[in-house]
Amino acid sequence: MPGQQSMSSTLIATTRRGAYNALRFQGILVTESYVQLASLLEKQLSPRHARFLAEPAHDASGSSTDWYARTDEKIRLIAELPEEEKSEALRAVAAVASDIRDLAEKLKAAPDASSVIRGNILSLALHYPGEKKLYIAGDQPLLICWGFDPGSPDIQPEDLVRLGVTPPARKASAAAAVPAGESAASDAPRTVKAVAPFPIWNALLRLLAGLVLVLALYFLIALLTGPSGCLPSGARPGGCSPSPQVADKKAEVPERDAELLRGLSAEQEKEESLRRELADLRRRLEARILECPRTPPPLPEPEKKEVPPPALQDLMPVTPDPEPVPPVPEPKPKPAPEQAPKPKAPRQKKGEDLKIPEDARKNNDMSFLEGCWNSDSGLVDSSGDPVIVTYCFDGKGSGTRAITRKQKGDRCAGPVRARFDQSGKLLIDADGAPCPRGSAFVPHRVECLPGAGGDASCNGREQGGFKNRWNAKFRKN
Repeated sequence: MPGQQSMSSTLIATTRRGAYNALRFQGILVTESYVQLASLLEKQLSPRHARFLAEPAHDASGSSTDWYARTDEKIRLIAELPEEEKSEALRAVAAVASDIRDLAEKLKAAPDASSVIRGNILSLALHYPGEKKLYIAGDQPLLICWGFDPGSPDIQPEDLVRLGVTPPARKASAAAAVPAGESAASDAPRTVKAVAPFPIWNALLRLLAGLVLVLALYFLIALLTGPSGCLPSGARPGGCSPSPQVADKKAEVPERDAELLRGLSAEQEKEESLRRELADLRRRLEARILECPRTPPPLPEPEKKEVPPPALQDLMPVTPDPEPVPPVPEPKPKPAPEQAPKPKAPRQKKGEDLKIPEDARKNNDMSFLEGCWNSDSGLVDSSGDPVIVTYCFDGKGSGTRAITRKQKGDRCAGPVRARFDQSGKLLIDADGAPCPRGSAFVPHRVECLPGAGGDASCNGREQGGFKNRWNAKFRKN
């Protein structure tokens, strides 16, 4: 990365791949995009943000990962630091993670598909299994096992942005009610631990308990501070004159009010915190739902038609006629004239754009596609690497789709089929294309119609719940 040549690469830790759940986007591991993510963070934010993600090095067998940091400082585990240093380190982690999340949301809202892909991968990069994956070198926070969720589905991933967040300050009325002897203790620095996420039902129960407690406090205040603060008029002769016990208790009301106000302020802060946590859980649940593959609904079973029983006359024996009539010989059919074979559609030359012959559409003839065609669509993979897509067909419309990534230099391939539908539209269906490194490109469909100038007008879309669409142009290879 630029600006880091003078720093040495230091091993932070080694983790087992099977212990955690590796996150993917469109079949690509998030950690495979480290170079692109680091370059993006350095250009859009700063080198400090780029160095936050430790550099992964997967072994050849895929069983473990080494994590490296570009630093000459001593690397320390944040969980083992003293409380004061730990709080400061967690606040530094939360600040860097907050900037990265804001950048990811900005990219996901961009109009171009390439920025949307980078934003989704950057959001998944902020997932990590737990607190023991956070380190610090000097004042530089470091994160290993990014792009991974905990191995157990019952454990939720940690939220980096919530680390080191201090609760909001108390209101002025509540602060004024604190006794003078406690003011010095309230000004002392407070250590705030990382708040681990919890299941949604637990959050809802805590929110409900907080609301019930707030209503109970309001009712208690109204009960203690009535309109006159004295006994009811029917309790003693003389109307509403307070007894000595009530007069003594009236002196205690301001102090109790202060305590109730402090308790009310604390419960309001808890309620606001629970509301924020609930909103965050809803956002994360919606993101998880979008990542789940969508399965098509099952096809309805065909209705079974009941066959009626045979009629009575069908079961009775048939008696032959007493005088059978000899059959009349049928005239011999005339031999049908030999039909000439249908002419095949002419093949196009190298470098010509795809044309759909009218005779091919009428006769459902796929011989005009025979050979290889390059598709110029401007597609990129999840890391932004441009790809070249080549389709090769035989004379019946079957063949192979090959995808070559320019920077990585590997080739991913899968089967492809072409046919005409009832309206005469050319449909090209491609299955998934697995890659040598373990990832794969998803299936897609391309639809073509004859254009105004004679060249085919084609557009494609991804299958399996994705909404990416593009314009495609086929040229004979």
